[in-house]
Amino acid sequence: MKVKGFATVNGHPEAKGKFSLNPVHFSTSVHANMDLHVGSISAEISEVPIRLAIPFMKRKARKLMVIGSVGGIKVRLEPLRVTAERLSLDMEGVLGTKGIEGQAEGEMSCESKVKGKGLLEGTIVIPPIIFKEDDESEGEGCE
Repeated sequence: MKVKGFATVNGHPEAKGKFSLNPVHFSTSVHANMDLHVGSISAEISEVPIRLAIPFMKRKARKLMVIGSVGGIKVRLEPLRVTAERLSLDMEGVLGTKGIEGQAEGEMSCESKVKGKGLLEGTIVIPPIIFKEDDESEGEGCE
């Protein structure tokens, strides 16, 4: 015997949750020593020429003439030293002085479809039905 089946399952589960935290006390401290040293810094810009173009001359014959220059710029910084000893930072506090509360909600929807086919094998036996003839009931109630 061949068997076929089909089923659809729908689900809509919900999830809800709440949480609360008591105030969180914290304290922290940082201690450090610092020493910073920058050596001498120097920079130099050499001579920068100033050139002039004559507009009515042809491009090939035109040469830019130097009419002046700016230059000889020097910058120099002497060594720099910064020192800080026993630098410290202390902090204390409370996070959420009245507590922290929150909630989360979620909903999900899903559908599943299942199809199935199968084959059942076996033997079905129908028992025989036997009618007995009874001598006493002969002819009564039957015509």
